[in-house]
Amino acid sequence: MDRFYSWIEYKPVLLAGLMLLLALASCDKKPTGINVTDSTFPPKPTSLTIKVGDGQITLQWQVEKPEVIRKFNVYRGDSLNASYLFLDSTLTTQYTDREVQNGREYFYRVTSVNTSGLESLSSDPISAKANVYAINIENGAEYTASRQVTIDVTAPTGTTFITLSNDSSFSGATPQPFQSPITWTLSLGDGRKTVYAKFRDPDGNETAAFVQDQITLDTQAVIRSVTENTNGQSKRAGDVIHFTLNAGESGGTAMVSIVDGPQDILLYDNGSNGDTTPDDGLYEVDYTVPDDADVSQAKVRGSFTDRVGNVAAVYTASTRVTILKEPAAVTAFIPTTEGDGKTSLRLTWSASQDAHDFSNYSIYRRTEPNVTDENGKLVTTITSVSITSYVDGGLTAGTTYYYRIYVFDKTGLKAASNEVVGQTVPEEAPTAVVAYTPLRLDDGTVQVTWTQNSDTDFASYRIFRSTSPNITTASTLRSVILEQTTTSYIDTGTQPGTTYYYKVYVFDAAGNQTGSNEVSITLPEDAPPAPVVLSQPTPVDSTGMRLTWSQSLDSDFSYYSVYRSQTSPVDTTAAPIVILNADPTRTEYTDTGLTPRTAYFYRVFVVDKSGQKAGSNEVRGETR
Repeated sequence: MDRFYSWIEYKPVLLAGLMLLLALASCDKKPTGINVTDSTFPPKPTSLTIKVGDGQITLQWQVEKPEVIRKFNVYRGDSLNASYLFLDSTLTTQYTDREVQNGREYFYRVTSVNTSGLESLSSDPISAKANVYAINIENGAEYTASRQVTIDVTAPTGTTFITLSNDSSFSGATPQPFQSPITWTLSLGDGRKTVYAKFRDPDGNETAAFVQDQITLDTQAVIRSVTENTNGQSKRAGDVIHFTLNAGESGGTAMVSIVDGPQDILLYDNGSNGDTTPDDGLYEVDYTVPDDADVSQAKVRGSFTDRVGNVAAVYTASTRVTILKEPAAVTAFIPTTEGDGKTSLRLTWSASQDAHDFSNYSIYRRTEPNVTDENGKLVTTITSVSITSYVDGGLTAGTTYYYRIYVFDKTGLKAASNEVVGQTVPEEAPTAVVAYTPLRLDDGTVQVTWTQNSDTDFASYRIFRSTSPNITTASTLRSVILEQTTTSYIDTGTQPGTTYYYKVYVFDAAGNQTGSNEVSITLPEDAPPAPVVLSQPTPVDSTGMRLTWSQSLDSDFSYYSVYRSQTSPVDTTAAPIVILNADPTRTEYTDTGLTPRTAYFYRVFVVDKSGQKAGSNEVRGETR
């Protein structure tokens, strides 16, 4: 039924009023009933506005003299001039129509009804379309490490404005032209954040209610504590240590490392591997000590990266961990005679690999095999891990001695070396050989030669070297030669401009030894290599330059190094852009990744095996 009122609609009501007045006039009493005037009818609603939402349209209006209004009638139509059907009544100046389809346009008029039951003219028509509106922060992520987020917006085509706010009151928020996606800044402080949005359609209608989405802002990670349960007690391989890292949040990655021991031990917050409660922010592990762990009063450091990639500052536990492991045994070498060899033997061994908790080397000796720290005599105790030799004096000539070297750590654990046997020199020593003047070979090495020993109890030749005269068996041992017929040795690792002294010792089967005459050689100074000539660079394209140079003919060539600068002179204090090893015939290089239309300066250095170098001329090239 069309309820758009006009004067024609008022006419029946006025006629009824006039008939009532005539009836009253026929009586003697003065009429005291209704005075039918224009003011008898209630004022029509004005200033209609609409807010739209998902499957709903909300109307609001104003009316004069609201005290005379009993209710409002709402009418709805499908087009502007079509029939408007009664929809509903309301006692307030607002009504929400929830029986609408999204995307379909609806037209509305509103009338007021006064306390006498008279209905006003209908309001001006107004129309709107309900639609779906939504926002989605960071593609639905649960967490973000940045206040700057991207919001994807769902809204119907033609939406003109969007208003975003970090609070539901929209205080201080201003509309902005609609776009999707849109960048938004979350409020300060970590925690759960809600973003609210309102929209306007092409007709200026604003959404009836805001839409919202939530995300948790997490901009920092912290470690509250790191603990372990050794209580100061030492642990060994196979024991279990329980580590706990309190990060105050779940979903991250937590690890602990033992300084100088096991590193990056993964902790759990999923109820497994020793974790008592999943997802409580306490990361735990029951860690089984491996066989190779060996630390004393070591610090425990925790690291944590949260679920969004924030990295916490490393946290050091207040307690320390000790893991005991027997030290690795050293290797004892066959003793050599010292001095005349009759009363002294020199012991040598490899250095301990457990320097972090090293206590001492203890040397035990006896004249029978199977020496131990229980049945042998303690010869000496050495407390420096770097000392790996000792001269045992006061021995008896022509006597066999058995030695074993024990390594003790700071906790008292020990490890025994192999057993070695040494024999002091009897009265008869091996026949000495004659050493000849050493020769310098073309490659810079030194050849030492000597006469052959013919003793039947020959054991070895031992070549000793020093940079100062008066060589003994305490000097640097360069080689041990077991073949009696071998009477030469090529010595490497020499330096130009240095004088080297040599002595060849003959050892017999009993460990007796006799040294040869002492010989020496002075190596000449090594001249630096000749520089190469660098040709003008050729650009290959806008980002590449080809370099060519003459070949180095130096006999001890090692490599070419190429330097580049954008200013002259070329900076040769920085690292070269490339090192071309081994092949002196490779005399070109293409430098890539350069900037177009830019000048570059180059030099090529020749470096020999002794580390001396010579630089080429400087050239300039420019990319296209």
